[in-house]
Amino acid sequence: MVTEVRTRLEQEVERLVNEGDNGANSWPAHLLAALPHVEPGMLQAERAGFGSSLMLMDLSSSREVPCRLLVGDRIDIEAGEVSLISPIGQALLGARAGDDVRVATPRGERRFRVLTLTTLSEMLGMDEPGQTVTAH
Repeated sequence: MVTEVRTRLEQEVERLVNEGDNGANSWPAHLLAALPHVEPGMLQAERAGFGSSLMLMDLSSSREVPCRLLVGDRIDIEAGEVSLISPIGQALLGARAGDDVRVATPRGERRFRVLTLTTLSEMLGMDEPGQTVTAH
């Protein structure tokens, strides 16, 4: 799967360059640069993993929180990027839409519900149509 994802990301960067974007700061280029740091099990086709975009609900405040799961040292917390090696990233790894996850933090346990999940393979068109999975 990693080889397929790498190929699709390279194609997406090339498409952006052909459309006049330099592609260097695009989300596909960012993911492509991080791909060598992805460990087995972090890239999942049907569950939350590397590159997945999620909409979470903080169950204590009912606030919706968007996030994208990434690896590497270029994590932008303000942009909603979450490291897969962080406590919340580890709790979300393998989650599906509708799942409740618990995260142990220095300030105590936090609970989130996964409202929507779009995996990297779905974003790259590697799966069936109906890419965003929503909790029922």
